[in-house]
Amino acid sequence: MKLPRLRVDWGEPKGAPTPKAVPSPAPGLLGLSRVRRADLVAPEGVEIRPAEVRVGPQRWVRTYMVHVLPGEVGEMFLADVLDGFGDLDLTVEVQPVDRAAAEVELTRVIGRLGGEIQTGTAARSGLGRDRLEKARADYVALRALLGRDEDSLFRVAIAIQVGAATEAELSAVCHRLEADAAAAGMRLHQLYWRQADGLGAASPLPNRGAVSDYQRLMTRAAVAASLPITGGRWVDPEGVLLGRCLLDGSPVIWSLWPPDQNLANTVVMGRPGAGKSMLLKALLVRAVAAKTRVAVIDQVGEYIEAFRRFGADVVPVDPDQPSGANLMEIAEEEDDAGVRRVPVRRRVEEVTAWIALVLAGPQGAGATEERLALVSEAVFAAYEAAGITEDPESLWLPAGQGGQAHAGRTPRARPQLSDVYGQLERLGADAGMLATVRRYTRAGARPMFDCPSRTVDGQIVVVDVRRVTEDPHLQAVAMSAVLSWLWSHLSARPGPKAIAVDEAWQLMRQPQAAAFLSRMARGARKRHVALITATQFVREFLESPQAQDILAAAPTRFVGRLSEEDVTAVRGFLELTPGQSRQIAGFDPGEFLLRAGQRATLLQVAPTHQEIEWYNTDPRRASPAAAGGDGQ
Repeated sequence: MKLPRLRVDWGEPKGAPTPKAVPSPAPGLLGLSRVRRADLVAPEGVEIRPAEVRVGPQRWVRTYMVHVLPGEVGEMFLADVLDGFGDLDLTVEVQPVDRAAAEVELTRVIGRLGGEIQTGTAARSGLGRDRLEKARADYVALRALLGRDEDSLFRVAIAIQVGAATEAELSAVCHRLEADAAAAGMRLHQLYWRQADGLGAASPLPNRGAVSDYQRLMTRAAVAASLPITGGRWVDPEGVLLGRCLLDGSPVIWSLWPPDQNLANTVVMGRPGAGKSMLLKALLVRAVAAKTRVAVIDQVGEYIEAFRRFGADVVPVDPDQPSGANLMEIAEEEDDAGVRRVPVRRRVEEVTAWIALVLAGPQGAGATEERLALVSEAVFAAYEAAGITEDPESLWLPAGQGGQAHAGRTPRARPQLSDVYGQLERLGADAGMLATVRRYTRAGARPMFDCPSRTVDGQIVVVDVRRVTEDPHLQAVAMSAVLSWLWSHLSARPGPKAIAVDEAWQLMRQPQAAAFLSRMARGARKRHVALITATQFVREFLESPQAQDILAAAPTRFVGRLSEEDVTAVRGFLELTPGQSRQIAGFDPGEFLLRAGQRATLLQVAPTHQEIEWYNTDPRRASPAAAGGDGQ
């Protein structure tokens, strides 16, 4: 795809001397052979038609001038409009306006508007007094800024030249461009019968004034917002190489933790075969290289095989035995002000939310408000009985206790799910509720999370949940518990952390599990843990009401190839421009739209040959050529 060429002509520098006329010498032998400007702008064989120009046997172009811009434009406004048009040249001509002359003209306009307001001309003109008064106030404010040298005025002309191989293709592309521009509040003029002027206006060579009647006055801010500097130069401090930009081939240096840490939460979307799993593995391993501790919940075993060579700690979850993931695990945190505390109340809410998921299951007693209030009381009482409060010192035994007085401080034993069950008995819980909770204790059939926490000190943690995927509800229960445990366990570790949930659409099928994941997404920033949510069945994911909360909490998004139906479904959620929507529907495997805040680029993931071997868990895809797809 060709990058739109940008030419910015800032005019002659202020005070530049006027060049003296020098007689042109007679052309010499070499001069006769030089390429002339006219040869580049209008070569021989050019066929100029009213609405387009044929340049050579397989090249048709049409030039537009931007006639009207919206009253307000955001950062990279033109880039959002022009995304998805490969064969396109863009020229922005900017000429400074003399400040003194601008002030004189503004004074004249202010006086004229004042007269119209006072004499009642506003009512007769149909503009309305309010609109004229606002316009006059804007001009007065602008004149004041010019007088203090805090702003400047510029004459700006924007030319857009679209190219195609055939006349029919050119018409189709131009129709899309006109529709996208109109949707963005921008009006284009196609220079009917003036396409020869358009060739010069959109040329990469300076040709100032060719279509001066389309110059518009702009302030500094408006000029800056209109310049389409976009993607293609994505370089984050302390980032890692993800691949190259599809627009200009420049490297994309990405960081999970950019300077604005509010962008850490990430969503990865792509239909089966789009390269989502390859991207997710590259994101996680390269984040580790950037000193981020990562964890991933693995439902099919592919991350175990890929990450074992990197020294990953693997935590298997077997429904029939304790996993080493204590649901009641808790650790101290440090807030933005540097205050350390133990988030007991929030942990009570999270454990209560998990038990609500258990109670709402097919064999559950039902998650009524009365039962959940009793659960919250029981969980809080279990922490209290263990001696754990919001004071960080409560997480440690006093000196001399625990048998490690000389070796160091001894951590206080955390309560477990059995302790919560005991508190529920003490509080008089009904038999059905007790039977449901007991099923997940050591005395029941599913003791997975009623145990002390195992120690995982590696930079990569893989939780293997393959053994619980046959039962959808049990899968949601297990993944939610694992996510809760990882969240608390990693909070105690220093430095940046990230947790990846692949195939999140399966969690979203259970309302309580979706609510649990949404709660974790909203609380990620406070714990300095980035949540990476990945899904391949996009519409199933978005059917959950909590999906919008998860997307809102994840400003960083990787969107791979989607079907046209999926693009239609996610366009509003992901705030896609029409050009981006077309790009996504036509992506090849391994190509993604990367957006974070106000930035956007088109990414081609570039795994190394060694990474392809590491990440590829399907022996049928052993060649580098197959690296883009993930087969899922």
